[in-house]
Amino acid sequence: GRRAVIMPCVVASSGAVAAMGTTSDHTVFVAGALGWAGAHSLMGPAPAAYAADVAPAAIRGTALSVYRTCGDVGLLTGPVLLGYLADHSSIGAALVVNAAVLAVAGAAFRLTARDLEVRRPSSGR
Repeated sequence: GRRAVIMPCVVASSGAVAAMGTTSDHTVFVAGALGWAGAHSLMGPAPAAYAADVAPAAIRGTALSVYRTCGDVGLLTGPVLLGYLADHSSIGAALVVNAAVLAVAGAAFRLTARDLEVRRPSSGR
């Protein structure tokens, strides 16, 4: 299911960001950036699709709106908070905190998300 796509991508994203934050080797940094980009692009719409799958049909629009709003709040506050941390500590520390937040979110998803049986429309045959 969608969990099978989301979980490996979250783990890969977290590891890649941690590698970027803890290395002084340019090659490792670039590999981490490429790894993060690849994991993020592979995950793509899976979390939103999962949210739509678990929401009751009557409130699916509201559920997707809440999901998107939470993501937008994270995109608004995350860079500010991590930028503050980078200014007062180091860029590496900010990236490691980012990786830790990804890992915690992935663990929470792993512990709470349920596998879904997706019903596909019959082909009529």
